[in-house]
Amino acid sequence: NGAAALTIRLEGDNTIEEVGRGIYVLAHNASTGDASLTITGSGSLNASVFYNGILVQSNSGDATLTIQNAEVTATSTYFPGVTVQAGSNSSASLTVEGGSLTATGTGSNPGIRFHFGGGVSGSGTPSLTVSENAVVKASGGAGGIFSNSGSVTPSGNGIVFDNGTGTVYGKVTLQKDLAIGEDESLTIPDNASLTIPDDTTLTNAGAVTVETSGTLTNNGTINNSGTVTNNGCLLYTSPSPRDTDRSR
Repeated sequence: NGAAALTIRLEGDNTIEEVGRGIYVLAHNASTGDASLTITGSGSLNASVFYNGILVQSNSGDATLTIQNAEVTATSTYFPGVTVQAGSNSSASLTVEGGSLTATGTGSNPGIRFHFGGGVSGSGTPSLTVSENAVVKASGGAGGIFSNSGSVTPSGNGIVFDNGTGTVYGKVTLQKDLAIGEDESLTIPDNASLTIPDDTTLTNAGAVTVETSGTLTNNGTINNSGTVTNNGCLLYTSPSPRDTDRSR
């Protein structure tokens, strides 16, 4: 039926470099055919290439990229780090279940691009879903996350950084250390929470904002040289380099 599906299971550390495209899944049937890529396993992948680090493309149907538990980095010199391209009036979805995704585009390209149809503008349904405390970081000259069919609103349980602006979705417990740079921010909105467990560190050189009914729980370590604001009140301010107060 023209569909294309690929599953990659990662073990250990893996690198793709000095090639045109990193991973490319294409379903090119003229009338039907979905494209899907699943990257799973306990390993890591670093795809640093000239064009698309990861490209999942259907010219007529849906396109789906799923990352399960793995740590994936996709960087492109001339295009988005990750592209999920579907047919007109179809669905393009990116799901990160545990693990992490770091996607970087250079020049006038975003880190993650959802594209519909063959033209500049398009119509379709883009979705970005995080679960199991996943962390997504997307950055590029055209923004972190872009779609030619309207805005993309992430959902689920995890953290998403869109060109340095991070948001906590749902109830999140850090699985690994997290660093927020000088020009970056992280917001814990109403009804969301971020827990820093034992043996885990949040390093903040930018700004962390906890909204009215959001929660920041520190059972580990906060290394802070930026600002942490809770409901309009500054908890930690620069140059407080280290905080281990677990009561906040």
